[in-house]
Amino acid sequence: MGRSTRPSRDLENEIKMAKEETEHWKQLTCLILRQSEMENQLIECSEVEKRFKGFRETEILEKDDPNLTRICKRVKYTDIIMEIKQRGGKCQCVALNRKIENLKYGKERAEDEIEDLKTKCLELESQKDLVQMRCNQLIEQEKRNMESYHRDKCVNLNKEIEDLKNKCMESGIQGTVSSNRETVLGKELENCKIKCQGLSTELKQKEMELENLRVVNAGLDHEREDYRTKCIGMEEQIKGIIEEGIVMYAKETSAPERICHLEEVVKKTEANEREKFVQLNTENKKLEYGKKRAEDDRTESSAKRFKESETRLLRAEEENSTLRGLRKEVSCGKTSREMDGRVNVANLTRLIRTETRLNSTFTPSCKPSSLQVNSDGLHVS
Repeated sequence: MGRSTRPSRDLENEIKMAKEETEHWKQLTCLILRQSEMENQLIECSEVEKRFKGFRETEILEKDDPNLTRICKRVKYTDIIMEIKQRGGKCQCVALNRKIENLKYGKERAEDEIEDLKTKCLELESQKDLVQMRCNQLIEQEKRNMESYHRDKCVNLNKEIEDLKNKCMESGIQGTVSSNRETVLGKELENCKIKCQGLSTELKQKEMELENLRVVNAGLDHEREDYRTKCIGMEEQIKGIIEEGIVMYAKETSAPERICHLEEVVKKTEANEREKFVQLNTENKKLEYGKKRAEDDRTESSAKRFKESETRLLRAEEENSTLRGLRKEVSCGKTSREMDGRVNVANLTRLIRTETRLNSTFTPSCKPSSLQVNSDGLHVS
């Protein structure tokens, strides 16, 4: 195959070279035609130039000797003036001179190109001869290769025929051996079928057991999910109980402090009551003394003051009774440790009201401590 592809490639290369040669010949013919056209144009331009030179000579003669040039003018004026009128006079002559120069330059270039193409054509002709020689050599070599290839192929076919004969003999011997082996394998196959039947029954039993186990596993999965939901609920309950225990522990720890605080408040209120009671007694004595003193002059005013003092005494006695009740409640709260430390807000508001009333009724010299109620308990300022 490699030998057959080589000459085909060589032929393709030769065809390409021939195409290139034809293209070069076409270019050469085009350049020759252009050269002929340019030569014709040069001839026309030379004729125009000669006529223009004759016209210039007549002008020169007219300047030198006008009497001699009259005859020449009559001969040349008729033809030259018509051409000058048609082509535009002197300006057109200058343009024609430029055109002539351009055409000469183009002619020189075309001649150079023609010479180059001639050299290329000679080279291509020499290459063509070489390619033809090479093609002839390749054709002869291909013929020789084909003859040698056919000979080698015949030898190889004879060898293959002999090998096939030997293989046929060997296959006959192997056929007898394989027939004996086939009988042995048939017996083994029957035994294997029996074993397969037993294994298939066992496999069916295992499949039934597997289905039962899957059902049991599904039930266990449901139970596991139920237990998981229960565990989640129990965890939430435990968290709530822990939070409640923390709150209760905080309340229990703060309860004795609150009780001590309330005892101090009660003691302060008792001291304030005693001071107020002493103040009330002194004021009562002062009022009685003023009553005896002002019986003659101010009977009406003393009666009013006496009534007011009586009302104040009644109010003070009521407030003392309420404070005593609160003291008893605080003493009972010491025994019960389960108390959460919160005092009844209504009683505290009563205390505050009584304190404000006492402050308003008695003199401003005694200023009891003010009570402030928070959401957690009492706070003395």
